[in-house]
Amino acid sequence: MLDLQRTLPTLNCLGCPHFVEHYALVDHRERLTTQLHSLSHSLSEQNLTLLPDYQVKLDVLHALDCIDNHNIVRLKGQVACCINVGHELVLTELILNNVFARYAPPEIAALLSCFVFQDRHVEEPELLPSLQEVKETLVDTTRKVAQVQDDCGVFDVSVESAVEDSLCFGLMEVTYEWARGMNFKQITQLTEVQEGSIVRAIVRLDDTCRDIKNAARVVGDSHLYRKMEEVSQLVKRDIVFAASLYF
Repeated sequence: MLDLQRTLPTLNCLGCPHFVEHYALVDHRERLTTQLHSLSHSLSEQNLTLLPDYQVKLDVLHALDCIDNHNIVRLKGQVACCINVGHELVLTELILNNVFARYAPPEIAALLSCFVFQDRHVEEPELLPSLQEVKETLVDTTRKVAQVQDDCGVFDVSVESAVEDSLCFGLMEVTYEWARGMNFKQITQLTEVQEGSIVRAIVRLDDTCRDIKNAARVVGDSHLYRKMEEVSQLVKRDIVFAASLYF
């Protein structure tokens, strides 16, 4: 730095009467060069490979009315943004179609378990008629969303395969009975799923309730908020939420 300072007085450009104007031109040229490099990188093959996937996802959001023609987020999109556990598009449809209003809190707990438990190797339990209806409603909603995604070019597989891959019904009975007050030892006898996996699924289920409560605030649905609060209170108890080795 000192050497540079010593050489400054010897530079001929300092004697130029238009030094300030010329310096501004050079500075402007350097800024343009930097922008050019940035744009060249943005248009590179590496970056453009992500563009089709981005456009497809925008098409899905348009089709589901989550964004408008100017890509501005609409109310439905704001609801989807509240969901952090995944499956936000399906859960948004369930919320805005008032599906949760049809079911009792234990049935809602069973429905939400299909999103948070992902071990598809577990044998599905034989469900009560009321839970079978819940399952059919969930599958139907998921299929409709998956069909929109397929129409927009998201999937490389069939719609039915996409639905099967996104939902898991292995803990519907367990979470239903847990929300109805059955103790932990009893629910472990209903399934072959390991205790730790059951605990983690129920904790994630409570997280999902929290997300849906936030969505209820966005749409101003106090009934949905209270119902999710009740579901949370039913599942958030006993050994499942005690400090444990599972976390």
